[in-house]
Amino acid sequence: MLKRPLLIAACLWTLGGAAALQLAYVGIPLMFTVLALAVGAGLWLLEMPGRQPLSLVLLLFISFSYIQWYDERNASFLSEEWKDAEVQLSGQIVTPVIVDGDRASFSVRVRDISATSSPTGGMSSDLLNRTWDINEEMQISLRLMQPSEQEEASEWGRGDSIELAGTLFQPSEARNFGGFDYRKYLRYQHIHWQVSAKGTDSAVVEGSTRWDVARLLSWNDQFRARLAGVLDELFSDKQAGYMKGMLIGVREDLDPEQFQQFSQLGLTHILAISGLHVAVFVGAILTVLGWMGLTRETKLMTAMILLPFYIIVTGSAPSVIRAGIMAIMALYAARKNTLKDGLNLVSLVGLLMLIWNPYYLVNVSFQLSFLVTIGLIVGVSRMNALLPNRFPALTGALSVTLVAQAASFPLSIYYFNQFSLLSWIANFIIVPMVSLAIIPAGFAALVIGSIWIPAGRWPAWAVTQLNELSFRLVDWMDGWNWFHLIWPSPSVWWIVAYYALLAAIVWEANRRMQSKQTAKGPMLTVERKLPVPKRERRIYVLVPALFLLLVYGYNPDFWKKEGVIQFLDVGQGDSILIRTPEQLNILIDGGGTIRFQKPGEEWKQRSRPYEVGSKLVVPLLKQRGVHRLDWMVITHADTDHIGGLQAVIEQIPVDRLMFNGRLKDNEGTRKLFRTALDKNISLYAVEAGQTIPLDRHTSLRLLYPHPTKEGEVIYSAEQNENSVVFLLDMFQAKVLFTGDLEKLGEFDILHSLKERELGVGSYMETEGTGYANDNDFRPIDVLKVGHHGSKTSTTEEWLHYWQPRHAVISAGVNNRYGHPSPVVVERLENNEVNVLRTDLNGEIQMIVSKHGYRFRQMLP
Repeated sequence: MLKRPLLIAACLWTLGGAAALQLAYVGIPLMFTVLALAVGAGLWLLEMPGRQPLSLVLLLFISFSYIQWYDERNASFLSEEWKDAEVQLSGQIVTPVIVDGDRASFSVRVRDISATSSPTGGMSSDLLNRTWDINEEMQISLRLMQPSEQEEASEWGRGDSIELAGTLFQPSEARNFGGFDYRKYLRYQHIHWQVSAKGTDSAVVEGSTRWDVARLLSWNDQFRARLAGVLDELFSDKQAGYMKGMLIGVREDLDPEQFQQFSQLGLTHILAISGLHVAVFVGAILTVLGWMGLTRETKLMTAMILLPFYIIVTGSAPSVIRAGIMAIMALYAARKNTLKDGLNLVSLVGLLMLIWNPYYLVNVSFQLSFLVTIGLIVGVSRMNALLPNRFPALTGALSVTLVAQAASFPLSIYYFNQFSLLSWIANFIIVPMVSLAIIPAGFAALVIGSIWIPAGRWPAWAVTQLNELSFRLVDWMDGWNWFHLIWPSPSVWWIVAYYALLAAIVWEANRRMQSKQTAKGPMLTVERKLPVPKRERRIYVLVPALFLLLVYGYNPDFWKKEGVIQFLDVGQGDSILIRTPEQLNILIDGGGTIRFQKPGEEWKQRSRPYEVGSKLVVPLLKQRGVHRLDWMVITHADTDHIGGLQAVIEQIPVDRLMFNGRLKDNEGTRKLFRTALDKNISLYAVEAGQTIPLDRHTSLRLLYPHPTKEGEVIYSAEQNENSVVFLLDMFQAKVLFTGDLEKLGEFDILHSLKERELGVGSYMETEGTGYANDNDFRPIDVLKVGHHGSKTSTTEEWLHYWQPRHAVISAGVNNRYGHPSPVVVERLENNEVNVLRTDLNGEIQMIVSKHGYRFRQMLP
């Protein structure tokens, strides 16, 4: 470390930058940063004593103050008053225009904007009908109204001038604990506003004739589109998407199922242009130029000149920028015969990138790229020393695989919440196949095919066969579900502890290897071990400590003896995750997106429509360490309750599935239950009167529905009135879950319960269920309001009987149904019920312990 000042500087800059982005703005003037920089330079120029520790402190201060100054300047010119205003703007398109179904998406560098009206009335009259000169990037979402508009929008490109009329709104923020914060994501791209518009008639677009960066990038977009078209000609649909992601960084056409398999096995780095691809590209260039008989200096210079073009053509992601700049510097150093220290080189590149754009610090591609690169530089030689070296090539490949896996592990589970024990095997087999054969042959097919498609099909055929082999291997390994682990997102201290222990183990193992000295004579070799000091025992402490850290990271909530009921915000739908005090997991419904499409509107279908299960529910379950679901409860088969469960059941193990005994005759329901049967999930058609004990502190008491007349599972178009209704007992807390039950079902339950109280009727208690005395479960603590607060549910009689203290309503923001009904909200408030709503509060959590319960909500 002390011999690598650039490494120390990069570490300190990263530490100061991380603190700057996490802590509130403290308002250090930029002049102080410049002054600190001057003081640091003076210390070294004057060779002042104590300059080294002082320089470290100054560098931390400079990093912190500079990045806070940079972050504070990242603000919109427009105030909150502009929210939801109707605006007219003009500017320049600065990103490719992506047309997908009935939507065109792109970004505009806005030059001027005016507000024509403010439907919410939140804008002052001084702001209306005035043109404001700004220089701010905004994201545009244009809804296409006719099929012909798809072709019209496809002709727009980066660099074109545009005038647009639309509605201005702020990006959505995270509405669930730990959920994706789209507002923060766009802010790190210096975007603070989105604009929605309808039809190409709302836009006037003109091609640009001036020379600027946007126009040059537009030509690059066209070139990339041409290359993508060549790959479409050479490969089948599935393989074309795969090769486009691997060769030119176009990932829009990747098969989602294929991407999920690669992700599960830790192979997504193959699909993202990174150091692997840059190394193959440079190697291919040097090899071809070598065949042409060029000198070493000419080969190196040519590769240096071509690398910037490769970076631009492949999309300029942080990982490829890092690898490209490092490769250029390494080629230059090799040309000058000064290539010495890879750690200093990678540190310099990282430092320059972070000074240029501090937000790279929160970019997962940047983080993984640098951590893995540093890990390989530091760890591969040390790992080689620990492994048998009978076959050096295999030893080297195994060392690279193991070191890369160990270096990337904490960030992989932090961001993706999954890790496969087969990942190192998959990388050991697939990565050499891809780097030594598929990528070089793919490049050859692309170059030859760009000249003449029939000739390009020959190398493309060979690539296709190799791809099919790798796909079969990936599919086979992905099928071993027991090796795929779900990890909750670890804390920062856990990540720091992991790297510290890993570094200590590697250092100690290498020290032990060096302690074995071999004395060689002229005729024989004698191995002599030095006396074993007490510090040799460190390894026997470090390895168990790392193992215990991994065990804790896998299930950090094991020692928490409290339950959590999590009302997820899934928009207009229901999804509730329950963790019992003894770590059982129950998922009630999974939300779902209802789509309204008329005959003849097939053109509106998007290639990757938003799906709440895969995009929201599954990531949240994984992030919270749900390794498996003990119960999945389907209250009824409407899309806004079961639509997201297909993704859940495909990606997370489920033991049992509870439903109301009535199926809906549609493809979504059939597919869900077919998948459950294929996975050998036990199905339970529940009915009123049953009790299901979950653990010593938790049980479910079924109130509805009644058994079907046939006593079998039947198809039923009407689902709301047959929702599964049950009372959850957890410690002393009682929560009533009602699905989408409406007035008739509420009346039916109350009638049956009152009959029981009088000891009449056929709805009698089964012995041993603890269900005979109704007074033992009311008043209840929380009522999950039926049917999203619709006026067809939650009658006065229902509230009077249950006497809830709190009510939770799950409804989408500005939903088209007007849920919850103001009548229902008023009725709850008149009954002195505390109302919590996901459309206002985001996710709502109820934490239950033996001492009571408390609530927390995502949004104020």
